[in-house]
Amino acid sequence: TFLRWVLGVNVTMTLIIIMFVTIPEMLSDAGASAARYNSTYARKVMPEDVRKQSDELHTVWDYKGYMEYSLLFYGYYGSETYMGDTVQYSVPVAYFLSFLFVLGYSFFTILRKMAANARSSKMASGKAEQYIFNWNVFAGWDFTIGNPETAANAVMANVNKLRETIAEYQVKQKKKFL
Repeated sequence: TFLRWVLGVNVTMTLIIIMFVTIPEMLSDAGASAARYNSTYARKVMPEDVRKQSDELHTVWDYKGYMEYSLLFYGYYGSETYMGDTVQYSVPVAYFLSFLFVLGYSFFTILRKMAANARSSKMASGKAEQYIFNWNVFAGWDFTIGNPETAANAVMANVNKLRETIAEYQVKQKKKFL
């Protein structure tokens, strides 16, 4: 379910970018005047020397070649406002606002999911029952310790706590299988 959720968030963000940036740029190119075509020609038409090596691995790895001259590359977009019969549309502003919206959307979606998971994990069982080894190993260290002697004591305390947790876990496993 987590991967399905991540896929849904990514598809939503992709659709937002396609609807508000990619499609308007395609439409503005379709009805482009000669002035617009000439001003964006260098960014949108792949030179022959680049085309010759565009299929090589190092070119693809560095997002050059076809990717550099595709609609998905930022440098592709013109900086002028698209003027239709009834619509004026600025692709740079749409690009900026779309990415701000995508950033905010992903941030709040992740926060909402984290809050829902925290609530459900507290209801399901106590924190002491969940991921006991992870809690001891990753959350058991105080990074503000500056004294070497205190750090050595904290390490030994964490090691002892981990040993006790392992012993308790083994006892629970034995009781479970008896």
